[in-house]
Amino acid sequence: LAENIEVNVEHLAAIDDHILVEALKAPEGVTILSAPDQTVVKIAELVAPEPEPEPEAPAEGEEGAAEGEAAEGETPKEGEAPAEGEGKPAEDKKE
Repeated sequence: LAENIEVNVEHLAAIDDHILVEALKAPEGVTILSAPDQTVVKIAELVAPEPEPEPEAPAEGEEGAAEGEAAEGETPKEGEAPAEGEGKPAEDKKE
């Protein structure tokens, strides 16, 4: 039994292209017993369905915090104003 058999597949590009036993290069001391006109490899049409595309990202404002607002428990990024009710505690004003 051969450890490996080299096969040139460069010409396999279209559906129904194939390689026959006679194209195989058996290592020295190995005899291939199959008929020379027997197909070893054949390019066929895809039989498995293609994966469905991933769903698109949600539209702006549908999911998560709106742009410019920090999610609950997060601190706003530098340069962003805190959302209503967040930020530093109000200072006591004297009248």
